[in-house]
Amino acid sequence: LRSLIGAMIRIFWVDMVLELEADTRKDGENEADQDEAERAAAPAIAKGMLQLLVVEARNLQPVHGIGTNPYVRAVLGQQVRNTWTAWSNLHPAWNYIMDFTVVSMSGSLEIELMSQAPLFGGDTRLGYVTLAVKDIVHAAKVQNATDGAHLTYRCEPLVGAKSGELVMILDYRPVQRESSRSALFWRAGRGLRQWVQQFRAFFLYHYWPCD
Repeated sequence: LRSLIGAMIRIFWVDMVLELEADTRKDGENEADQDEAERAAAPAIAKGMLQLLVVEARNLQPVHGIGTNPYVRAVLGQQVRNTWTAWSNLHPAWNYIMDFTVVSMSGSLEIELMSQAPLFGGDTRLGYVTLAVKDIVHAAKVQNATDGAHLTYRCEPLVGAKSGELVMILDYRPVQRESSRSALFWRAGRGLRQWVQQFRAFFLYHYWPCD
C-alpha cells in the first residue's frame, strides 16, 4: 500500500511540474508577442535598444523549507521581462534574451533573481542586481572603441544574498536616425514606386495582348 501511495504521489508531482512548465512557456510566448508589439510602437524619443542575455546564476543558496526554482525578472522603466523557471536547480543556465527600448539615460536596469513557489504562496527573492543605464551605455562605447564590438560581459554578485552571482551579456546600440529631409524623399520615392507598379499591373492586365 505504501509503494502504491508513493507511486501515485510521484505521478501527481511529475504531472504538476509538466503543467507548470507548459504554463511558463505559454506565458513566455505571450510576453514575446507583447514585446514585439511594444518594440514596433517604440516612441520617436527612443535613444537606443538594449539587449540583455541572461546566461546563468552561480553558487545559489537553497530556499529554506521549499525547493529552489530560480528565474530572472528584469525591469527597465515600465518594461518587464521574465525568463523561464529552472525547477529545483541551484546552478541554472537560461541563455535567455531580453530586449528593452531605452528612452532615458537617467534610469536603471533592475534585475531580480526569484524563486517560484511550487504550489501556493508568493515567490521568494534570492537577490538582485542594479545597473545604471548610463554605465551600460558608457561600457558599450568603450568596448566599441576598443575592439569594435558592443557586447559587454558582466558577472555581478547578488545583493541581499549570502552568496551567488549572475552572469549576463549586455548589448546596447543607439538608434540610427535619418534626417527629416532624407526621410521625406524616401517616403516620396516609395510612394512613386508603388504607383508605378500599380499602373504597370493595371496596363498589363487591361491592354497587353494575350498570346
